[in-house]
This record gives sequence, C-alpha cells and structure tokens, in this order.
Amino acid sequence: MLSVVLHFAILLLFILFRLASALRLTIPLLYALVVPTLFSDWYHSHEALAEGLWWALVGLSLLPWAAPSCGDWASTGVARPKSRRCCVGSMRQDTAVKLST
Repeated sequence: MLSVVLHFAILLLFILFRLASALRLTIPLLYALVVPTLFSDWYHSHEALAEGLWWALVGLSLLPWAAPSCGDWASTGVARPKSRRCCVGSMRQDTAVKLST
C-alpha cells in the first residue's frame, strides 16, 4: 500500500512539474515546495514576506505573457503604429542602415 501511495505521489509531482514547466512557473513552484518545507520556522514567523516573495515570483514569471512579441502582434493582422517598435531586431537593422549610409 505504501508503495502505491509513493508511486502516485511521484507521478503527481511529475505531472505538476511538467505543467509548471510548460507554463514557465517552475521557479515559483519550487519556492512554494521548498520554503515551507525546509524553512518552516522562518516561513511561519515571516508569513507575509514569504507570500509576498511568492507572488513576486509568480508575477515575474507571468510578465513575458503580458508583453506581446512582434510575431504574435503581426499574426493578429492588426496594424502596428510605426512609431512603436517592439523588436530588438528591427532596431538593429535601423542602426545598421544608419551606419552604412
């Protein structure tokens, strides 16, 4: 019975880490598992700070999702204003053209 529970727990952790990896949330997941387990005294005495750090990690992990990339913007068919550029590559091309002329 213990063997079945252990195998199920390992399978659940495997699925959890695969999902977190796909969503780019591996670091917040590791923090959520390690800090309360290994640093339980610190975690309970500084609970607001520990949860604030966790939310900051989640926010930093989700930040790339909030900023659309040029490829995603171009695939929507919406015209992008010419004054705004979001790709470093286009800036490099502009500077290369300015340097060559």
